[in-house]
Amino acid sequence: MDKNDEIRNKRNFAEHMNKAKILLAKEDCVAASREAAAALEVFPEDPDARELTADILAALGKKDAAAAEYKKLFSEDKTRESAEEKYALLVLNQFTTEQKAKEEEEQKTEKKASPWTVILTAIVPGVGALLKEKYLKGGIILALWLIFFCLAARSSIGNKNPAESFTSLPSILGFAVWLYSFIDTVMNFNKK
Repeated sequence: MDKNDEIRNKRNFAEHMNKAKILLAKEDCVAASREAAAALEVFPEDPDARELTADILAALGKKDAAAAEYKKLFSEDKTRESAEEKYALLVLNQFTTEQKAKEEEEQKTEKKASPWTVILTAIVPGVGALLKEKYLKGGIILALWLIFFCLAARSSIGNKNPAESFTSLPSILGFAVWLYSFIDTVMNFNKK
């Protein structure tokens, strides 16, 4: 290869690189990719052309291929900090995106208080906690309510004044357990 060919190749390479950078800035990644590939045909191992190709891959959404090229570039030349930074940002961005997707999926699958849950809890205290998989809490609430309900029912048998049945201690405590359970379910069902 003579000196004129070398100058022509360098000029050709520079043109393709500049066009690729301009096209990438304009977000025309497909055309930028063609120009970067043409630059790599001239100088296949040029680190700037390889890094630009990785930038284009990242812009095209081919994150894994871009990350692999950035990592390879940095491992070959430890002074190429731009490739290391881009690799780190790409990996961090992928991790953040995966975390957001995971959180969104958890929010979709999270149990919501349905009208049936509220109605069932209004009838039987402790059901809301049981549906929320808080079995100990739900069991205690349900047991307390059943105990107070049975005691209130027992004390009202043979009672000639029905108003006294509602004001007896077991009735008041049973109502308090029911009220606590209902409010707790409504307030806490949509929380994690």
